[in-house]
Amino acid sequence: GVPGMEKPLLRKDLDWLRETEWRAHVPDRVLLIDDDPIKCTENPRGTAVHPVSFKSVAAEANGYEEDTELLRLAAYIRAIANSGEASVRSYVLRHPYEQFAYDGAGDEEPAAPPPAKRRRSASAEAPFWPGEPVEAYWPEENAWYPACVQKLLRDGTVTITWDEDGSESDVTREYLRRPAPKNPWKRMESRSKPGHFYYYNSDTGQSQLEPPPPWEIIEPYGRPGEVIYRNADTGEETYEKPELSD
Repeated sequence: GVPGMEKPLLRKDLDWLRETEWRAHVPDRVLLIDDDPIKCTENPRGTAVHPVSFKSVAAEANGYEEDTELLRLAAYIRAIANSGEASVRSYVLRHPYEQFAYDGAGDEEPAAPPPAKRRRSASAEAPFWPGEPVEAYWPEENAWYPACVQKLLRDGTVTITWDEDGSESDVTREYLRRPAPKNPWKRMESRSKPGHFYYYNSDTGQSQLEPPPPWEIIEPYGRPGEVIYRNADTGEETYEKPELSD
């Protein structure tokens, strides 16, 4: 038992999620919310926040201030969603919940702006030009697809053609972004030792045996002595040296 606790301790380990369909989200796109930090001690840092315990209406009547902790928590989650951070975990580590100031502002506003606005690229203010390849946002599927700029219209919208079927759409600038730079790293098979792989950077000429960031080598929880490769951005895991996407 845990000193001072009046109920059984049910630890909330995230590792079990690795055996479910949500495994790709662990640990960087998971947020555990519990008012008992001791339940989360086996999880990676930055994967949980701990709001203060709920104060009942009766307690408030006896002199406590109005309980706004749930509003504060909702504001914190909105801040994560709108932050542009690469992962939930990185936001929590940079902005601990305990230091998050809640002033009540924005409670009457929508919970978040449209997805396309949150996903605008840093280069969105630079002008697009006819013939330029871009990625365009498709709200129905909450996804970005390759397209090409055809013309700029007087009202500020842009006519594009979709690479997939050649159809045209008129979209606002915030629904466009430039494709991310190509990844210079490639997995290569050794000529002298077939079946052995290494990684080569075509920009610098550098080569190395292990994959570059965001890939990292970790020991799986509960399996001492084993090592796997994990993508810190996506949560993807593999026992084999991973292929690198463009």
